[in-house]
Amino acid sequence: MWNRPERGSVYQLPDMLHSMTDCSNWVPMRWPDTWRTAQLDLLKGSAINCLVLPWGKEKPPSQFLDAARSAGLALVGLFDPAADRNASLESAYGQKLDAVALENPDGVKLPAIAWAEKTKLPFASNAAAFAFSDAVWPAVPTRPDEAEAGPTGVPWVDSNGWLIQLVRTLAPGKPVWSPAVPPKTESFIRTVQYQLAVADAFSYGARWVVTPDEKLRDALAAGKQAARDMWGALNSSIRFFRSHASWEALPPYGNIGVLSDFSGPNAYVSLELLNLLPRRTAFCVIVEKKHAAARPLSSLNGIIYPDDQLPAEPLLRQLGAFAVNGGVLVAPTKWPAPNGVAPVLDPFKRWNVYQVGKGRVAIAKEEVQDPYLLASDAQLLISREHDLVHLFNSSAINVYYTAPADGKTAVLHVNNYGLGHWLGPLSVGLTKPYRSASMWKYGLDKSLPLEVIQADRGIELHLPPFGVYAAIELEA
Repeated sequence: MWNRPERGSVYQLPDMLHSMTDCSNWVPMRWPDTWRTAQLDLLKGSAINCLVLPWGKEKPPSQFLDAARSAGLALVGLFDPAADRNASLESAYGQKLDAVALENPDGVKLPAIAWAEKTKLPFASNAAAFAFSDAVWPAVPTRPDEAEAGPTGVPWVDSNGWLIQLVRTLAPGKPVWSPAVPPKTESFIRTVQYQLAVADAFSYGARWVVTPDEKLRDALAAGKQAARDMWGALNSSIRFFRSHASWEALPPYGNIGVLSDFSGPNAYVSLELLNLLPRRTAFCVIVEKKHAAARPLSSLNGIIYPDDQLPAEPLLRQLGAFAVNGGVLVAPTKWPAPNGVAPVLDPFKRWNVYQVGKGRVAIAKEEVQDPYLLASDAQLLISREHDLVHLFNSSAINVYYTAPADGKTAVLHVNNYGLGHWLGPLSVGLTKPYRSASMWKYGLDKSLPLEVIQADRGIELHLPPFGVYAAIELEA
């Protein structure tokens, strides 16, 4: 086994194992159990270079594995939890798989993809990559019991973006896979839905584990031309992101920190915050509690500390200094009130707000029960004046803001979970006065220049229609 690296470094695997670089470049597909060797022809010239195969009591035959290897495909065995683990491992070694996918990678002599629900992912393990098995299918929920919206009327969207960012934070330098499965439906899953599934993973720096639904799977096996056209569009979407691989290296850009251990009794509120804040175009960065002391916080306007337990004394002092120096700290009810300072008026009647130095500390009057209210209150307590981006006619849009440390460039990823339906032209306001902007979308060989319009605060961009995904490249 190899040792766990320092944060931000890359695993160096023994020579006899498949290299981490190869694993990082895998584009996985969940191989349908009804497909046979003949269907490997569908992958010729495609963006897919890795097969995730069922690996339990039933396994693909050796002839198929040999044919897939000959086609240049990496092979990953997805373990059946109900099958005997040791027997599955021995057969994986015997068949010389490139990797295995399972909940617990301890003791595995192959590169292992940790494949588990988000709260069970073993981040302390030597996993080569991480896949959260409870990924959602990206969409605006359509069933009556799912059509949720907050008090603002903004429709809810199912997205994996926030979870991808969390896994990337807790497992730095590791590939992240999003195994979202298409829903079972009487109608066909449309091309734009598959294109959105690709964007929902790749735009956040992950890989979607390509999974054709039953109807597409059967139509492809039968050689239907409409299915082949859809398959081609899906692969073209993946190739689009692979041709812009440099975007993956850009870190998230945000002005609000969510500081937590994101586990145990703190998981519910902290994870819901990460899910809810993007729907308010509140751009947050994830700060893992145990590493917070080593991270500079001065670039943030506010920090939300949702955990019930107080942090250790050094971090408690660090967060107090953050507020004194001009930041806003949003803290739980157990947080100690600043000495000799009376709370100021709180319009929400849910917080004791203290002016300390150049900033403020907002302490909850009662234990937080509703993450939606916490996200809403925190954004207002920190002040909408600090919002980095404003969207107009956005409806079911989520935006992911990335930028290098020098801030000279940025990429704004725009995902339309309304599947291309518009209430009107989308406009984007940015508080940073970038000098130039251009837009990429599926199917373009070069970007479209955008007019940069000077606004009262920063700039505005009016976007042409783009379907389900656009990337805006910005230069200061």
